[in-house]
Amino acid sequence: MPMNHRTSPQSSSAGLGMFYGTWIAAVLVSQLVRLNFSDKIIYNPGLAFNIILPKWLIIAAVALFLILIVVWYFRLAAKDTVISLAFGLLLGGGVSNLFERLLFNGNVADYWGCFGITTINLADIFIFSGIILIVIKFLYAHGSR
Repeated sequence: MPMNHRTSPQSSSAGLGMFYGTWIAAVLVSQLVRLNFSDKIIYNPGLAFNIILPKWLIIAAVALFLILIVVWYFRLAAKDTVISLAFGLLLGGGVSNLFERLLFNGNVADYWGCFGITTINLADIFIFSGIILIVIKFLYAHGSR
């Protein structure tokens, strides 16, 4: 079988490096940015779109989602650097928000007003960016066939 960008061991290592580096950096940067917005923090007990559930259920659901991201990444996408970046952003944003839920009694610290509609944090932007990258990659892969 000829080697290409999907089967090359080198691209697999690059993908893993991208994945690990991205999610660790996302957690660290997200938490450092939060410290600089301490006067503007709104503690949000809900999920995306302000869905309110019991705190224990949110924490369990987020933890399960993060485990599924890691499993899905290693089973399906570990050789692709764009997908590695996307999954790293998803995991980093998710871990950062989970950390805050554990730190702030089930709440996430939000600090940026978003178009006067809602308040978000950097971890939310990382999660959204990861989703957008996956959608673009999926559309590109299916459009090029």
